[in-house]
Amino acid sequence: MTRNKKIIISILVGLVIVFSSIFIKLKFSSISIPYLKTKISTLMLDLNGTIIDVDQVKLRLMKDIGFAIEIPNIKINSFNNININNTIADIDIFSILFKGFLDSDINISSRLDLYSEQSFDLKIVSRDSNFIIKELVSDNFFISEDIIIEKDNYYPIDIDLIFTKKFIEQNFKKYLKIVNEDYAFDLSNFFFDENIFYKSKLKINLDYKELYIERFDNKHNIKLETKINYFDGEYKINLKSVIPNVNLTKIFNTISKKRETNNDKILKTLSDSLYKEQNIEVKLVANDELKPKEIEIIASGQLSFNYRFDENEDFSYLKGIAPYKINLYKKSLLDDFYKISSNIDLINVHSYIRQINLVKSKNEKLVLTVNSTFDLKKDIELRLETKNTDNLSLNGNIALSKDNHLIFNNLYVSNKDNADFSINGSLKNRNLIAKITGDVIDLSKNIIKINDKVKGNYYQSEVYNIFSRIAYLNSGVLADDFSVKINKKKNMIKVESKGNILKTSFDYIREKDNEADVSVIKSANIINTVGANHSARKLIKNGEATLTSYRSIGSTQTSIEIDLANFTLINTPASLKLLSLPSFSGLSSVLNNESGIEFAYGKLAYKVNEDAYSDINAFAVNDGIGLIVNGNIDRKNKKLNLDGQISPLHLISGIIQKIPFFGKLLIGNEGEGILAVEYTMVGSQDNPEVSSNPLTIFKPRLFQRTIDFLNNNNIN
Repeated sequence: MTRNKKIIISILVGLVIVFSSIFIKLKFSSISIPYLKTKISTLMLDLNGTIIDVDQVKLRLMKDIGFAIEIPNIKINSFNNININNTIADIDIFSILFKGFLDSDINISSRLDLYSEQSFDLKIVSRDSNFIIKELVSDNFFISEDIIIEKDNYYPIDIDLIFTKKFIEQNFKKYLKIVNEDYAFDLSNFFFDENIFYKSKLKINLDYKELYIERFDNKHNIKLETKINYFDGEYKINLKSVIPNVNLTKIFNTISKKRETNNDKILKTLSDSLYKEQNIEVKLVANDELKPKEIEIIASGQLSFNYRFDENEDFSYLKGIAPYKINLYKKSLLDDFYKISSNIDLINVHSYIRQINLVKSKNEKLVLTVNSTFDLKKDIELRLETKNTDNLSLNGNIALSKDNHLIFNNLYVSNKDNADFSINGSLKNRNLIAKITGDVIDLSKNIIKINDKVKGNYYQSEVYNIFSRIAYLNSGVLADDFSVKINKKKNMIKVESKGNILKTSFDYIREKDNEADVSVIKSANIINTVGANHSARKLIKNGEATLTSYRSIGSTQTSIEIDLANFTLINTPASLKLLSLPSFSGLSSVLNNESGIEFAYGKLAYKVNEDAYSDINAFAVNDGIGLIVNGNIDRKNKKLNLDGQISPLHLISGIIQKIPFFGKLLIGNEGEGILAVEYTMVGSQDNPEVSSNPLTIFKPRLFQRTIDFLNNNNIN
């Protein structure tokens, strides 16, 4: 055997002995590797500035693994008491020899113990170009997808995780406490339930110091996206969320408690108005103590209006879907000052306000803008303006008091048609007080109808003081210099109004309470105060009038009394037939007026309901004739059943009637005379049959009145 062969054999034997010794040692013990201990610490410091304390690094031979590196404990000094225990790195010796330690194939498992008494099992796989976190799990947290970190560029890092409420409370305890103490808002209980697992998706870019939350599940089903930039001790946060309506109301309810007022009504209105989901974007800057500043909240979505404001057949309403956008800015959370700007697109909203006959049609362009700077703990005054509008314009101020009452300041309403006025007033606890002044107002839909039942009206009470240069009233009547005072509370109402119609004045009073409904109208010309189709226009042409109506509450029948002066009875088939009865001296002069019969005064009393005019008792007199009418009129079938008297020479009769004692005895009541024609009128109201009793034409009333007089005295 040559010398060289002996040397080679000796070396091989030595190597076998060395490796055998190492193998035996690794099998039953371990070998310390100080070089790796230093290398790992240096590597982490170079990569991201993290200082770690490595206890020791050992090489071991483990069953089912082979060669492995064991690190009993690593302490991360950059954080509070984070320890990485029992780290086992399954290494490939040949991969390390050929690729180097960083690029070799290594499987690592560890146990992480955090300062908050949390422990995580961690498994990492190192491949040629990246690290893969295969497992990171605790009782309240685990990753649902592998986390891949590139070795030469580990930004950004995508993390899909699943967590519980307890995990949030353990790891964000400091911040949750700050929010609860400073803002009385328990974030943990508000957003999460116990023992429920929630999903989240994060993207971390350590290079740009940026955290992006793509998904963050919660019990309110809020779709949440958040971008956080952290630098120089500050966090620049941009949060975008999509919130279901019910849950947004809950959030507003929690936040509004800071206002220290009763917010139930306004929150109920808000809850009823929100449609589907709302978009909320929040931008702010916060420090480590969570003291936000430069706060901007952008809310957008749709409002759904479906309000009916009264129980009338012709009821007021607001309906439709309206997109909106609200910008709310706050410089600091330490004060109560806010700046707000918003717009609401009302093109698809249609509304009707019966009290002023104001109509906003669907597809009519109307964009309402709101701007204000206010103190949350004081009155909130909002400036309203309309833009991009076809007809309707709203401009003015609406204030929300600290007690959540609405106050109207010079709210101008115009629609280029039947509305041109300003409103000042308030709405407090559904009690409306309004002063309305302007050039045009439309009250034509305020029709009086019998309705004694107390309804659940939107308003508890309504008080109006109205003045308008021009006012549209019922049946197309147009009034000038019109004023009205209205005081309404449920089924009780008091109305006082006056004005001019075609240069004639009128006054109107109505009072309704729990017992009676009474109205009084005084007009210099009653025909001017009624519409073109009113039945009175078929009877008289003009005349001063005082009309009084009375109805007991619960009754459908109304008693009417009308005092007339200087009026003209229109020539109709009925009146002409009536006056064609055998004439007397003086009657022919009355008929000379082709347009009708002029009377000096008269009176009409009757009862009315939907079916009939009943108990009609009327008279009319002038110098030449007296007329008495009694009977009933069938309104539905338009049938008459009337009787009465026509008395000629009424001037003479009137003089006699004024003689003490004998005047009443000889003449009788108003409209009666010494001589009279008694008649009946039956049939169609447009062309009735008129007849008289010839035997009564010249029948003296003296004997009838004498008998009536004596009978009355005997009874008394």
